[in-house]
Amino acid sequence: MSIRLVAPLLALALVPPLAPAAAQDPSAMSCGQLWHRKNALLKAKGLCFSDPRAARTFGNDGCTIRDPNQVPLTSAERQTMARILLAERIKMCR
Repeated sequence: MSIRLVAPLLALALVPPLAPAAAQDPSAMSCGQLWHRKNALLKAKGLCFSDPRAARTFGNDGCTIRDPNQVPLTSAERQTMARILLAERIKMCR
């Protein structure tokens, strides 16, 4: 009988904690959150911001890339960026 109780508890212990929906799914994010996530990714990859708001928020210290189209993204980062851009279009973010 205790085996039946332990097995489900053990299974629950093996399930990874869920990340917040906004961290997983750009469609659940606000326009502001999408803007911040997109630009944080670009900053981490070395983009020099020409947009005053992005430059103010993230700064240009240590930046090395002037053309956003030249930012080297991994496959996973490209997929994330595509989901962010799609969510921005659907939500009509400016």
